[in-house]
Amino acid sequence: MINPSRSIGLSARRTLKDISSEHDLDFEGVKFLLRQGWARGLKGNDLIMELMSRAYEFAGMPVMFAPKEDKTCFVIMPFAKPFRDYYSVFYCPLLRFAGYEPIRGWEGVTNERYIRMIFALIHRCGACLADLTAPKGLRTPNLNVIHEVGMNMAAGNVTYLIRQPQKVILPSNFIGLPYVTYNPVAADWPEGQVRQLSRVLREISKRTISRRSIGN
Repeated sequence: MINPSRSIGLSARRTLKDISSEHDLDFEGVKFLLRQGWARGLKGNDLIMELMSRAYEFAGMPVMFAPKEDKTCFVIMPFAKPFRDYYSVFYCPLLRFAGYEPIRGWEGVTNERYIRMIFALIHRCGACLADLTAPKGLRTPNLNVIHEVGMNMAAGNVTYLIRQPQKVILPSNFIGLPYVTYNPVAADWPEGQVRQLSRVLREISKRTISRRSIGN
């Protein structure tokens, strides 16, 4: 499509430049991602991985220029069951009761490169809710969760840490940080715990804002 030696390629390049300008995309970056022959030699899972990685690159471009949304909260969670099911019945209602609009990353279909997209989303949010519960059979939280919590802290966002009551081994940098416990086998799951934890999140938010005001 963007082969400059053909008339259809010249037309496509002009259209691509218009689209890039309209959506605040980096035209040179878009042109590089669509360069002729990028898929040559790729097939099967390798082709899917590269295609999805480039889709993430496209999606991340306009996000990088979006304004920061203090009342949007990024959900950092393992994507294995049962956590995948918690998103709609627990994480989202909890955050909405606390005054946030929830958003999460996508678990993907293969080993595509997604970290730049996650970086952009976290930096456009004002807070994160991170589930530090260790996956079944382990005693440490999901390593991607720990990594993304660090990204959120580096972005200067509010960080809400939650976990189930089972014992978990946390990184030394997490020791001393406040966290909230939830229990998916309790009688009041999920509605009662949503309401209870949302009050705690609102209190943490107020105290965080108060400390920032004093610091300024």
